[in-house]
Amino acid sequence: MNADKTEIIILNNEITENITFTYLKNEVTIQTVEKVKICGLFYSTDLNEEYRQNVHEKIDKLSDKIKVWKGRNLTMEGKTLIVKTFGLSQLIYNMQSYGFEMSELKAIERIIFRFLWSTKNNQNGVDRIKRSIMKNEYEEGGMNVTDIEALDRSLKLKQFIRASNSLHPIRKIQNLLSDGNQLQQEYSNITKEEAISKSAQSTLNIIIDSNRQEYGTLTREQYESDKNLIEEVMAINMETYLSRKKRPIQVCMAKLLKKNGISHLGQAIQAQEHEKNNNIIKMIESVLSSISPTIINIARCAQVDAEDLLNNGELRYLQLDSSTRKDVNSITTKELQKCLKRSMNKIESLNAEKKLEIEHFDKKYIVKVRQNCQNSKLRNIYFRLIHNDFFTREKMKKYKMVDSDECERCNESETTRHLMWECPHVKIIWNSYNRIMLLTKNEDDTVKTYQDIFKPCNRQSTNIIKLQTIKSLIQITRPKNWTEENVFAMFKEIIDIERYNYKLKRKEDKFKSKWTHIINALNMINCT
Repeated sequence: MNADKTEIIILNNEITENITFTYLKNEVTIQTVEKVKICGLFYSTDLNEEYRQNVHEKIDKLSDKIKVWKGRNLTMEGKTLIVKTFGLSQLIYNMQSYGFEMSELKAIERIIFRFLWSTKNNQNGVDRIKRSIMKNEYEEGGMNVTDIEALDRSLKLKQFIRASNSLHPIRKIQNLLSDGNQLQQEYSNITKEEAISKSAQSTLNIIIDSNRQEYGTLTREQYESDKNLIEEVMAINMETYLSRKKRPIQVCMAKLLKKNGISHLGQAIQAQEHEKNNNIIKMIESVLSSISPTIINIARCAQVDAEDLLNNGELRYLQLDSSTRKDVNSITTKELQKCLKRSMNKIESLNAEKKLEIEHFDKKYIVKVRQNCQNSKLRNIYFRLIHNDFFTREKMKKYKMVDSDECERCNESETTRHLMWECPHVKIIWNSYNRIMLLTKNEDDTVKTYQDIFKPCNRQSTNIIKLQTIKSLIQITRPKNWTEENVFAMFKEIIDIERYNYKLKRKEDKFKSKWTHIINALNMINCT
């Protein structure tokens, strides 16, 4: 022990005092303190001060870390990466070890989304796309933004699961707070004594409830061969299930059945077939009448004795989505976050047809664009395109940014469709683009209708050219009276930049294979 650095925190009163003891034949005097830091966490006699240092100061650090990146013209994808790398890293350790109030979780989310939508002129940006969409996966039209409540719950649940398999004394404390010696499917009495257990227990309830709703959509062919699902359903503790459903009469009956050795759903269903005591049969029927018919049907699919499947009701496997069920001990925090976003209805898929007023939009387009375009700024253009996030005159008038919604080039109302397709000045640009596509034998990549604008190209080079063309259409000063020469000059500038980048990487051969067909087409046009 380093006596000079030893601290003794006050436990029973708020009065500091000197404590003297002998250590290594030396008399040491230490004054008690009101707060102490152990393994990165603060412990204090003042709970408000303790919360401030463990939570508020970490939130302030997150804000400071991402604030320095404001106004740097980062894309949405880049800002999301900054939040995860420099921002949330300030919180993760404390989150998995300390209770965060919901008000703080909401404050963190506000800080993050203000940063995501910030600009040079407006440091506190306003949401332009629904957060539930932004939090979804890329292929669903989102930006995979972290949901803070899901992060908080998943970190604590992972700690809870890890501790349940540990030899550390924390396991005994956790079991005491959970009324059991193993993980349970659900908890009717959520503890209020400790933040990690409280959060983990309620989180398991959320996931299990969400999964059971999905079980109601399954066909018999889907569930009768799923041994893990049948095992999970048979292991439902009827008393806990009915307590959570607030069925007091059936809870009393479940307690009586428990005294007769029938505590789980699988036991009740098998006892219903073999029990001769009419009173027990009536109690079983009453209890089963309060349980979802689909759950009952799944449990009836068991081909073996209930005792062989129950495993004392221990939760061994957890369904993460409709096609994935994993051992709870192998589930990662990232997988739990994704599962919780779904279970808590925190995500929503993009409805591009309604948003863009088109007949068909395949979500595979999003994946294909991301695969065929390494430029994050151009990927951001496509993200904004499919979310109708461009500032048209119609939108600017709505928010009182301009007085008129008329297109400055043709005096028609400038909607998104007009800006991207209907304006006569835009038609010239797309005709020039189509000419290049035809010369390079990429007819499938031509833009002949408004809907074609949202389709990805088959080649990386044509994908870049198409996205750069879209980028040119949305500039504050709209392209006016462009000729083919203007359009082809833009294409040549793109090629020159690409040539320079590939030359720096010493990958001239890849540049040639990627761009030769476009270069040849432009040369043919110059010859004519």
